[in-house]
This record gives sequence, structure tokens and C-alpha cells, in this order.
Amino acid sequence: MQTTKCYFISCFLFLICSCETMKTTDPLTKEISAVDKINVPFETTSLDGVLISIQDQLILLSDLQEQVSVLSQGQTKLLPTGQMIGGNLQASDVQNLLDSMINQKILELKARDMGLQVPEDELAARIDEFLKKQNLSEEQLQTELQLEHISYDEYKENFRKEITKQELIGRVIAPTVSVTNDEVRAYFLKSTVKSKNIQSIQLRNLLIHLKENESENNNDNIKTVRKELQQKVPFEKIVAHYSQASDAKKTKGVLPYRDMNSLPKPLQALLPEKKEGDIIGPVSVGSSVFFFEVMHIEYASSDEALFREKYNEWKSKYQEVKFSEELDLYLSKEKRNYNIIKRDIQFFKL
Repeated sequence: MQTTKCYFISCFLFLICSCETMKTTDPLTKEISAVDKINVPFETTSLDGVLISIQDQLILLSDLQEQVSVLSQGQTKLLPTGQMIGGNLQASDVQNLLDSMINQKILELKARDMGLQVPEDELAARIDEFLKKQNLSEEQLQTELQLEHISYDEYKENFRKEITKQELIGRVIAPTVSVTNDEVRAYFLKSTVKSKNIQSIQLRNLLIHLKENESENNNDNIKTVRKELQQKVPFEKIVAHYSQASDAKKTKGVLPYRDMNSLPKPLQALLPEKKEGDIIGPVSVGSSVFFFEVMHIEYASSDEALFREKYNEWKSKYQEVKFSEELDLYLSKEKRNYNIIKRDIQFFKL
């Protein structure tokens, strides 16, 4: 897990340090309450307008405008009214950008609340390490900062914030990211291959017959099966209670291995995204409705060889996906713990 943790943290730190605007809020702006500034229209204030207030942290209109300019390589201009002029950015892109800026503020606040700190000697060592990885000297960095009108002290303070956020992520998110071989294989199949590459499969099935003119939404047994699946009742137990197949109690619903091509088309279409242990259904075939549990999958030898050869690469890719999902979930929960005040602004293009 330590390797995974370091990998995610180093990648995330590089992205943030490469992209985040290192700009401090004008202290004059903080003299007015965030609520007052958010309620004042941009057109009638001489101060930089506040878009978002989170505790004592502010996101200004100019912050977002600068990020829009960076993302669009200077092609898109964002007006105080929310109108976007020029470039290929869409309204959803700007909203996603603002959401990302909010997430960064939440991480900063959470790291501060946890008391995470970076001593001066560690900060200096981390900056030196980062510059070496980027093949930059301190003199080159100073030149770049001057071009951006950023002081070295500002740079250090923002770098310190990024380190504390990564420490937070390392403690809270990275330990939750674990993947199994079956999950990696399912991700590999979903990303690269079609159902024809599954050679054969063994399923456990639950059969329910529909009466004439009856739909699956009106069948009480189907409703009950869905409810018990949501309650995590073992599928084998559900089969024993509700399957109407004549041999269900004897076989427990287990079917022999079947070639993919011999399975109903609706079922074939669902299988590439599934892994062993997954439940599929309801699947309608004629006047019958089925639920299936994937018990075992045998893949075509060529696909299995490719999967084994590139296993570490696909595992790394899937870990990144899981990491992103866990981080999104964590941020979604943490946002409820902070007082977030948002200006009512809609982004649009004419």
C-alpha cells in the first residue's frame, strides 16, 4: 500500500503544482463580509467580486477568470455576467473548473483543521526535489515567478499548502484504495475487449415466469428478489426461495459452463462489464425473467496472455480510477461540514 500511496501523491502534487494559480487574495477584499460581497452585483462594486466563500476562504471572480484563461490558453474570456467569449470552452467546463477550485479549498481547510504543518527545512527540501524533477534551477524558477508577478514567499506558501493537502490525501484517501485481481481483469475487459473474448462462463440463475400480459414491474416475486438483493441476501438463498425452475432446489440454480455464443443476446451484451460474483438482472427472455450470478469466467487464451503481460499497467490505471472515485466521495461528504456560500451565477455562451 505504501507504493500505491506514494504514486498517487506524487502524481497529484505534480498536477496541482503545474496548474494551480499561485495568487493571494487582496486583504482589502476581506474587510467586507463574504455574504455582503456575494449579494452585491459585480457591476456596482469596485472590489473584486466574490464567487464562493468557504469559512474564511474566498474564491474571487478574478481567480476563476485567470483559470479559464489558462485552461483555454488565452482563447476564452469570462465576463462578470457569466458570459464566455471566444475559444472552445463550454459552460460545463467552467463550472467543472469552479467545482475543482472549491474542492481545493475544502482540502486546504481540512488539512488546517487536522493541524497538518510543514517545517521550513522540509519545505525547502521538497521544493528542491520538485525543481530537480522538472530540470529547473532556482534561478530559472525565480525568473518564471517574476514573469508571473509572483513573489518567492508566495510560491513557498502555496507549495506548503499543496504538501499539507497531499499529506491529508495520503492519510485519508490512499489507504482506502485497494483493488482485486478480478476487478482489474473486469476493468481490462471493459476497456479493451468485447464479449466474444470471453470463451465460456458458468452462471447461477433464478427463473421467474410471467403470466399473460404481466410485466416484470408488476410481478411480486421480482419485486421481492430486487429488495433482497439490495439487502445483500446471498443469491443462492434467494434462488432457493423464489426460482420457479423445476430443478432449482437440486442444482441451486447452477448452470453448466456455456459458450458465449449460446447465451441469449441481452445477456451477452451485459457480460463484458461483469466480474465473478456480480449479479445481473432482471433479463427478459420471452415470457420469462432471469437473474444471474456470475460464478466463473474463462477467457480466450490470447486475451488472458495480454492481460497477464500488461497486468501492472492495468492495475495502475484502475487504481487511479478508484482513487478519483474515493476522493470525490470524501470531498462530497466533507462539503457538508463547511458553510459554503455561492454567488448565483450562470455560465453561458451567445
